[in-house]
Amino acid sequence: MTDKERTSDKERTSDKERRRRRPKGTGAVRNRGTARNPRWFAYHWVMVEGERRQISKGPFRMRVEAEDWLKDELQKSREGRPTLPSKITVAELLDEWLMVRQPALEPNTYGEYVRVVEHRIKPHLGRYKVRDLRPGHVAKMLRALRQPGANRRGKASRPLGETSLQHTYTTLKSAIEYAVRQQLVSHNVMDDVDRPRREATHIRVWSAGQLAAFLASVEAERLAPLFRLASHTGARRSELLGLRWSHVDLAAATISIASRRTRVGYTMVDRAGTKTAAGARVVDLDAETVNALKAWRKAQAAERGAWEAAYVDSGYVFTDESGQPLHADHVANRFDRLVRKASVPTIRFHDLRHTHATLLLKAGVPVHVVAQRLGHSSPALTLSIYSHVLPRQQSAAALAFARLVAEPRCRYLRRATQGPSRLHYGRSDLKCERLRSPNPHGNLFLAVCVSGGDDHCDSVDHEIWARRSDDPTTQGTPSRTASP
Repeated sequence: MTDKERTSDKERTSDKERRRRRPKGTGAVRNRGTARNPRWFAYHWVMVEGERRQISKGPFRMRVEAEDWLKDELQKSREGRPTLPSKITVAELLDEWLMVRQPALEPNTYGEYVRVVEHRIKPHLGRYKVRDLRPGHVAKMLRALRQPGANRRGKASRPLGETSLQHTYTTLKSAIEYAVRQQLVSHNVMDDVDRPRREATHIRVWSAGQLAAFLASVEAERLAPLFRLASHTGARRSELLGLRWSHVDLAAATISIASRRTRVGYTMVDRAGTKTAAGARVVDLDAETVNALKAWRKAQAAERGAWEAAYVDSGYVFTDESGQPLHADHVANRFDRLVRKASVPTIRFHDLRHTHATLLLKAGVPVHVVAQRLGHSSPALTLSIYSHVLPRQQSAAALAFARLVAEPRCRYLRRATQGPSRLHYGRSDLKCERLRSPNPHGNLFLAVCVSGGDDHCDSVDHEIWARRSDDPTTQGTPSRTASP
């Protein structure tokens, strides 16, 4: 007997001894090859819906690799998350998940999911079985998507941004979560992968002057009423393109947002209802915007007469010359060209909505009112999006609080009918409060409570009425009666 044969017999004997010594319920490791070309397989069993099912993995080139895999699988079983016997691949899982999710998704949202699945996930992970997917596989995919050329949009060779990577991560995690609920796997591997951080969004908006300059530059443009309505209501593009004349009440100066026109691929689709439940709303209009819509309706009627029978009476507010509803791309492209011609910073059409909200918040309009105009579900959402407005209000808030805490004194009086003339009150210890005098002669003066210096009234906290100290009916002391 040769040395190789003796070695092979020893390995077989050793393997048999190890098999006999392995405790019950700890699986098994087998060499399905030869001593010269070993093919190690590991096995263990799990209970699935009351049935005992075998889980196997292999071949491994070395026995220790099979032992390590079996050890990990047994540990998962003890933790209550065993690998379940399923041969479904990631690509097959994603197709099934999309089919299940489609009825509940908007067409454009479903199209975005399909694009993420087909262009980002399947090329990197589609061939793996779901049960064999590991955090390292997902991390490798994310690294590849960060390389130049991963972004398929545009002509430039660019990597995907962190926001797009986060969307890809969330899509894959939702699909595997579906697999967990279907008992195809017991653990969502995405829980062990670091989630990409969302990029900080920098909202680009116009100042009031820049918006006014743009609207003035497009006064002769056919779509000027659309741009004005977008900037003066904060409505979304899909909401404006889906707006019908039946939803416009010019007498009451309101529009009702109740439907949308969205783009799926390049096709425009009518959608009943709004993006969210809070999106259905009535938005008030200013007088100039009402006049712009009246002029637009007259122009539309003239176009109807010019086209005669060929005119399409679609009922939409914003149409082309033949009455056909506008395409979203046409609106965006036309807006971009007009912005480049005007002497204003470059923004998107959707940024008119951000401009509307930002200017309202800067003007001190309550957040809940702004949220109602935008169709947000809560003021908290509005604040989370437009928090960039708040830091600039910090100094005003600090000053307002200081005035509340400070103890202002009534230093100056002025007659209510004599404009800005001031008379010294003479009572520096009189605290500010609203006073009412029963004097029938109306000898009342307006006292201004200030926290500034003795020679000015720049910081006005609030105003009170007070009787002059030299009024003979007061005998040198102000008569004070609290206002109701």
